[in-house]
Amino acid sequence: MRHTLYLSILVLSLVTACTKEADMNIAKESEHTVKKNLFRVTRIEGHNDHWGDYIWIINYNKEQIESAFHIDTEGDTIGNFGISNNSDINYEIEVNDWIPKIDSDSISRLDQFLKNKYGAGNYSLKDSIPLVGRVLYSQKVDLYEDGRIKRQSVVHYTPREDVGTGEDFDNSYLKTYRTINTYEYNENSNICINRIYHDVYDPEDIHQETYERTLHKYETLYEGDRITSILYMTAPAGENWIEQDRYSFTYSGNLLQSVKSNGRTLEFTYNGTVPATVTDGETQYTYKFDGNGNVTEINDGQGNFMKITYESGHGNFSVFTPVIDQMLGKPFIK
Repeated sequence: MRHTLYLSILVLSLVTACTKEADMNIAKESEHTVKKNLFRVTRIEGHNDHWGDYIWIINYNKEQIESAFHIDTEGDTIGNFGISNNSDINYEIEVNDWIPKIDSDSISRLDQFLKNKYGAGNYSLKDSIPLVGRVLYSQKVDLYEDGRIKRQSVVHYTPREDVGTGEDFDNSYLKTYRTINTYEYNENSNICINRIYHDVYDPEDIHQETYERTLHKYETLYEGDRITSILYMTAPAGENWIEQDRYSFTYSGNLLQSVKSNGRTLEFTYNGTVPATVTDGETQYTYKFDGNGNVTEINDGQGNFMKITYESGHGNFSVFTPVIDQMLGKPFIK
């Protein structure tokens, strides 16, 4: 739940997966029925370590995000979504921070200039500082013609610790890691295989072109539409998949009670039929829902929270929540 606006599946036939890295882009095509949301997010108000207090306003064209704007507590726009290649089968989204285009020394000189010209208290330094957009998060999504996600590439960035001054000034954000996901579906239109390239960028490479790649895969087993287990695998040499962990799902009636693996445990409590809390390791998330079953508040108990407003209609905001988190049963924004 830091920068990212954060950021479930059958025992029919288990598709046999290719193991060579060259085969990671394969995803099978067949007839499916897309499961659409009845409601979509239009506003998120919250707090996190990166933005502090924030508001995001989200707008749609048909069933896809068309634009979004980050508003600060004074009502000024300080970020946006950059949308490109927006079509029925693919789109790209960048989450941009608008930050000062000039260094701290230049800001001090600008402040002194305005003070001399207009007098102390008679100008707005904030409104006078030129801004530039810096990418915090980006993703490219390829869809099947029926709307299911085929391939998803996500890049995470982080601000520089030292942006320098003068000729050394550079406040562009650094790539930290990228995930490239491909998805396969079963006969019930549920994801049964998720293959992942995970690329970690070398912080010493000033050109941001060097990274270390590892291969991962999740295979999900179902009974009907209910997930019974998820197998997590890696391919250390890029050839043979080795099981590293297995998530086991426990239910009481129709309610998910726990998900347990060697490396992670999630415990659920409920208010009626909707989750009241999810304890994920040492962090306990609390939730509130509206009468339509949409999560309206998320709080991690550590100062980070979100309050969410919806409107009628299908949208694609769920692409900001990693598929594995959706499948593990944690409530997410749609």
